[in-house]
Order: sequence, then C-alpha cells, then structure tokens
Amino acid sequence: MSNVTPELLESQSGNNVTLLWRDGRRVVHKRYAREPAFRRERFVLERIGECGVIAPQIIKPDVEPDYPSLDLSWIEGRKLGELNQETMEKVAFQAGATVARFNLLAKPEGSETPLSTRGLDIADALERIANQLDVTWLLPTLAALRQELPQCLNHRDVRFANMLWLEENEEVAIIDYETSCWGPRGADLGRMLLDDFADEKLATLVVEGYRSSAGEVPNIDALKLLYAVEMVDYLVRQDNKDPSSLTLVDRLFDYIRSRQPLERAK
Repeated sequence: MSNVTPELLESQSGNNVTLLWRDGRRVVHKRYAREPAFRRERFVLERIGECGVIAPQIIKPDVEPDYPSLDLSWIEGRKLGELNQETMEKVAFQAGATVARFNLLAKPEGSETPLSTRGLDIADALERIANQLDVTWLLPTLAALRQELPQCLNHRDVRFANMLWLEENEEVAIIDYETSCWGPRGADLGRMLLDDFADEKLATLVVEGYRSSAGEVPNIDALKLLYAVEMVDYLVRQDNKDPSSLTLVDRLFDYIRSRQPLERAK
C-alpha cells in the first residue's frame, strides 16, 4: 500500500466512519468504540462471500486495543431510503431475496464465534416490559422459534439505511454488520415487515423475494413479534426520549396488542 497520506473525502464522526481517497480508490475507514462490534463485523465480512451477498470487502484490519478499525471497500449505490415508491416497488423483491441469502449462512456446529445467539434472553426481555403490557402469553410462541427454525446468520439491523440499490446490476448490497448475531431463519424478515417495508405492497414483494431464495418461511407473525419485543425492550432499557423512538415504542406495543387475541386463540 502506498505511503501517501490518504485524502479525507467525508467524515461521519457520529458513526465513527471516515471516507478516504487512498491509492486511487475510495476507502471507508470505520472505527469501533467497542471491540466486540469490530469482531462481529470482521467475522461476517470474512465469510459473507459464501452466501453471495454484495458487501464491503476488508482491505485492512487494525486490531488496536482501544479503537480497532477496518478499512473497507466503497460500494457505489443509493440507500433505499433515497428511492421513490415506484422504484422501491422494483427493488423490494430483490431486497427480500438478498436478505434471505444472507440468512442461509448456517451457524457452525461446535465452534466458537464472536456472535451471540438471538432469543436466549427473550424471557428476560418479556419480564422487563411486563409492567407496561401483558406479554406472558408470548413466551411459548417466541421460544418455539428456536425449535422450529434453523439457527443462521441474522443482520439484526436490516433497514433502508443499511441497504444499497446498485442500479446498474439491479442488485441490493447490505452494509453495517456490527450488530449481527445467530438467530432463527427469517428473523430479519420480521423486522423488515414491521419497519421500513411495512407498506402492504412492499411487504408482499419482500416476502416473495425472501421465499424465492430461502423457500417457505413458517410463522412470519412470530418473527415479527420477536422483533417487536426485542426492539421495545432495547428502547425501554436505553430510556430513549427521542420522539421518533417513543413513537416506535407505541407502534410496536400496538402491534403486540393486536396479535394477542390471535395468538391466544391458537
């Protein structure tokens, strides 16, 4: 690598991300405040080629104890949040198919990885929010996900801001893997359907795309409930008073309430 000092193109200090011009190309320099996040993202990016998902490539890791970092290749694309509704209707199917391919990367048997396993503490999460909503009826439903669905790679933060539309190739790239974990196949789909892809038409296309890569997805309602409980628990523990976060908590509580009679009737 050249010894020429890289040129600063853009800095996003809030996200510890700096865009550099180095050796004739754009490089994303990403620093991590916590070493586990660095290890998670590095682990995923070193293996993501196995599932055929477009993602940044690691150019150089730096394991400095205080602030580890990764130099990553730049992906030229538009974040899905920048697209209009008409374009999103063309992209949604591909977004679902891309996330499904990511979720097909299975958890290795008998080997240690830097990723935690999703849903192990779901009983604790339910207990923490029980003072605001009766959710005891949910425990069997969510616990069953671990038996019904294979454990695979979950991105855990699949939203418009972390997905890029590569118009020339008509493909979707996924970025930001620092919150990745092992969890039930389809859990990322649950978030997509309750979050940025909640629009009825987009949701239908996302599910069709997901099924085209991963086959039938059982218990979609339970996967959506898993995301709702985890996100509410996270925001309540963070005591986040941001208006958008409070609105999200209310919306997710409303969703959980709306499913209660259906779940109890089963």
